[in-house]
Amino acid sequence: MSTAEPDLRAEGLHLGYDDRAVVSGLDLAVPPGRITALAATGTTDLADRAVDELSGGQRQRAWIAMAVAQGTPVLLLDEPTTYLDLAHQIDVLDLVVDLNRREGRTIVMVLHDLNQACRYADHVIAMKKGAIVAEGAPADVITAETVEDVFGLRCQVTTDPVSRTPLVVRVAVAAAAAHGDGVLRDLYTALGTRIHRHKEEDFDAVIAASLAELDLPAALAEAAHSTTYDTEVARHHDAGKDPEQDAYVGTPTIHVDGTVWFGPVLNAIPRGEKAAELFDSFRVLANHPGFFELKRARSGGLSYD
Repeated sequence: MSTAEPDLRAEGLHLGYDDRAVVSGLDLAVPPGRITALAATGTTDLADRAVDELSGGQRQRAWIAMAVAQGTPVLLLDEPTTYLDLAHQIDVLDLVVDLNRREGRTIVMVLHDLNQACRYADHVIAMKKGAIVAEGAPADVITAETVEDVFGLRCQVTTDPVSRTPLVVRVAVAAAAAHGDGVLRDLYTALGTRIHRHKEEDFDAVIAASLAELDLPAALAEAAHSTTYDTEVARHHDAGKDPEQDAYVGTPTIHVDGTVWFGPVLNAIPRGEKAAELFDSFRVLANHPGFFELKRARSGGLSYD
């Protein structure tokens, strides 16, 4: 929407198609070179709707889009998941993590759900009566002792099986260092089949079984609980950056003819001629200088056949 058009929404936020957020008549342009606020927050299809017509999750995305449009390097969010159902809570948290990893924005959030804080935060600060009780990595802060001290609640803290995936990455890097990158395809397949298809949650068992399947040394599993390879893990992660922008576009990424992409996202594995057609089509899009994103709502479940 052009800012010259007369239908600026008095109800609050109106997101337009010209990469701008309009709030009570104020025109906030996205800085040149930034991904548009609409695309970054998945609100393109809401651009012509008033805020009071949106659901709770959509409204949270709209407010975040307004902040993104200002080009601020830091987002301060006070309980962004309050009053949202569980699905919309996860949707909003996935969004802000994506903004952090893809654009390098710093996200500071107040959360009262400790499970969500542990899964999504890199650095946690626990406070009681306005004073800091503990701060650091989630595993170091969210302990049974700290929870009892801050909340007066006795509990048992267990490891999140989903967020333990860095353990698997360490083993993959260790295997590549010892046996070359050629082992990665089969190792990732063995690990991914057990984790995603068979839903196995004991990652130590997954790692051991995957190494045994490929006749790789069982001792490689020790890397899962060691920081020895963390510098190399970080190097591989940074290799996924867009070289021109020196910024993340997401995780994981693919590199096509010098450009970096998060996606394409598929719910089934194409094979043979269909796989070649898909790759050739994507390569045409990837090489178009004006193309940067294509997205639609997900449908259907995952198929591993």
